Parts: sequence; C-alpha cells; structure tokens
Amino acid sequence: MEAVRLTAESSSREVAGASISGDRVRLQANSPGSATITVTATDPDSLTGEVRFEVVVPNRPPELGRTMLDVRLPTGGSHAIFLSEYFVDPDAQELAYRVEFSDPSVVTGTVADETLIMTAVNAGTATGTVTATDPGGLSFSQTFGVLIVERQRLLRDDFESEESLGNWTLADNSAARVEDGMFWLENTASGFLGFASHQLSATGWEVTAALGNATTNAWAGLVVGADHERFSAYMIQIGADGNSFGLGDTDYRFFIFDESGPFWAYDDGFYGQSDAIADVGDLTEVSVTIEGGVLTVTAGSTELMQLDLTGTVLSADATSVTLVTWPAGETTGNRGFFDWVEATGLELGNVGTDMRRAPPSLDLPTPLRQIGPRDWIHRLDGGLDEAEKRTPRAPTG
Repeated sequence: MEAVRLTAESSSREVAGASISGDRVRLQANSPGSATITVTATDPDSLTGEVRFEVVVPNRPPELGRTMLDVRLPTGGSHAIFLSEYFVDPDAQELAYRVEFSDPSVVTGTVADETLIMTAVNAGTATGTVTATDPGGLSFSQTFGVLIVERQRLLRDDFESEESLGNWTLADNSAARVEDGMFWLENTASGFLGFASHQLSATGWEVTAALGNATTNAWAGLVVGADHERFSAYMIQIGADGNSFGLGDTDYRFFIFDESGPFWAYDDGFYGQSDAIADVGDLTEVSVTIEGGVLTVTAGSTELMQLDLTGTVLSADATSVTLVTWPAGETTGNRGFFDWVEATGLELGNVGTDMRRAPPSLDLPTPLRQIGPRDWIHRLDGGLDEAEKRTPRAPTG
C-alpha cells in the first residue's frame, strides 16, 4: 500500500504524446498513425510494474477552408490562387493539389506547391475542379466557374479637341486645357498637386499613356485608383528630380497612396533611373498593368519595376485613371502634358458595386512648414505584414 511514482512514455511522439497528471495518463494526438504507450509505476524500493496499451490516431480527410469563387479573366490573361486558403487539413498534414478544367481549350492550369496558376486561352466558359489529398490518400474537392472574355477598351482619349475636357474631372486647385493635341495640366494653388480623373471599374487592366514634363519644376504622373480602404492608388511618376524626393537622383518613381497618412508611400525597388525616360519637353510612353495578380510598370519596352500583389492586402481592381502634375516646392503653373491615354481590361459593371469605392480626390493640404516634394512621401511602413510583403524585381533595362 505504499505510494508509487507514475511515468508514461510513447513509442512515437510524432503520433501521440503521453504524460502523467495525478493518477491519470494524459494523451495528446499529434498526427495520424499508431503508438504504444508504456506506463511505469515505481515504489519507494524502486520496484516497478508496467502496463502497455495501443493508441490509434485516425486520419481525417481535408476540409473546406474557404469557398472558391468564380473567376473572370481576359483572353491571354492569368490568375494565381493560393490554395492553402481554401483547403484545411484537420491533422495539420501537408496537402497535395490537383486541378482539372472541363474545357482545356478555354482555360488551362498548373499547380506549383500551393499555388494554382490559371491561363486564359480562348473566350468561353469552363468549370475548374481542385482536389486536395493528404498523405493517407484522403481527399476533398471544390469546383468553381471560369469565364474567359475578350479584353475591352475602357478608355481612349487622344485629346484631339477641347471636348476631351468633358472626359476628365479636375480636382480643386487644378487647371487643364487641350491645345495642339495635348492635354496640359497644372496646379493653381501652392501646396497642391494637379489632378484630372476619369472613373472606371475594372479588373485585369492595363493603363497606358504618353506623358512628359514641360519644365524642370514639375513631374508628370499616371495614377490608377485601387479598390482598397487604405492603399487606394498606384502612381508612376517620371522626370529627373535631382534628389528632390530624398531617393537619390532618379527619373522615375512608383508610389502607393496610403490613406492613413495621407501620403504617397514608396519602398526599395520602387524608383531609379532608366534611359527609357525622356527629357523635359519630350514624351515617354508609360504602362501600368495587372496580370495574374502582378503589377508591372514599363516605359516603352523597358520594365521599370514589378510588384506581386497576391498574398498582400493590395487590390488588383481599378477604380479610376488620373493624370497628375506634381510641382516642385510651393510653385504653381508648372505643367505636365499628355498626348493620349488608354485603359483596357474587364469592366466590373454592376458586379459587386457595393464594394466599389469612389477614387479619393488625392488633394493634399498645405503643411505648415516649408513644402518640398519629400514632405508628401514616406517609406511604406505598416499595413503589410512581412510575411505578406513581396519584394519588387529589379528593372530589366
């Protein structure tokens, strides 16, 4: 009748762990499989007794994480889906994924690790089926619809007459005129940028414009509004700045508008120099494109930067196209000029209109201190977890 000391040991802790809690054996199921639990009792004279029993942890099939939504793509476009968001294994095992499409002539797809990459082939409809399988062979499948349509022209303005002014909404403290086939834009109040906006609602988009700077005291830019509460716009800005922005001597700069500031935010790889950027008085053709969740900025045939939006909080849906003139310091009347602008993509129309947000005015009030270009910008900090952040690729040209 002497007191005994109990210990417990598992033959496979990967499957099940065992510990003693008072006079009970506590078991922890870790992964599917079987293990032998040995409980040893030791009395004060070090005499022992043992009891053994088997523990079986059953394998459970994968489960629904999130419902996969239907996808709409332009012909030739691509789309990435992180499948780990849509499938969950209750036993925390690594899943293998397989995808099949009902009509490969419309859309094809491959799975690399946990990412499904779809490629639109021809206009039409198809059904996609993704199957997740655990190491024990148990599986779970989801289906979703795919609609492939021809990319639409959403906007084209060649600024051939003053009628083009009716296509654009000028922000406060901005002025514009059309002359000699050019759209001339300037700010009219110290401490404000010049903005002219055209609203749209699109996904899978490309926005291209020919723009330039009339003087060294302003920098022309192309802005695409983004459907996000905080990060609401993307801007590519051109023109030699002589380190006016505190980024070194650059002739192109990419910014993300942060409503929490409000300010234009930048990160490493968002700026630099390129021979593709024209001098003052000349035009540069600039494109901003969303393809497969990746934002790419080019000048002519030269890629300036690329940013993967998948897995981040950033939006791939566009809400507006805006032409910008960013003046140096507190100057006014310095103009940027635009020869033409075009936007193509898939118009969202009434789909999810409750989710569409009007583009911000992007008017920045005059700070009390002396204004300089760098007063409007900050390094991107917050809102994107490091695990979600994607480093831009270096320019290829």
